Amino acid sequence: MGSNNFAVVVTDAIKARQILADFERLAAQGSTFKLLEFGRESNFPCLQDVEEAGATVDGLIAQALWNRDGDAVEAVNFGNGFVGLFCESDELSYMAIPNGKNDRG
Repeated sequence: MGSNNFAVVVTDAIKARQILADFERLAAQGSTFKLLEFGRESNFPCLQDVEEAGATVDGLIAQALWNRDGDAVEAVNFGNGFVGLFCESDELSYMAIPNGKNDRG
């Protein structure tokens, strides 16, 4: 567990694109991701929630989710260099983080 901070949307467009590009690269390399599904009305989960309750999914599955609707994807920062992607799809929200500790920042 690297941070107890809640996710904050990355508002710097260049940084947000870089985070998405990093996630795309990790997925292409075959990395797995932790993916937590939650209701749209919920607040963003903290990193610990995603780590502990998120399902481990193949990179291509995670990539398909965040590429489904590019307008509904936001890069988030958990603090301490940990980042993730927030996605909305089909009345649900998802938070994705790289599963490997070395891939998280």
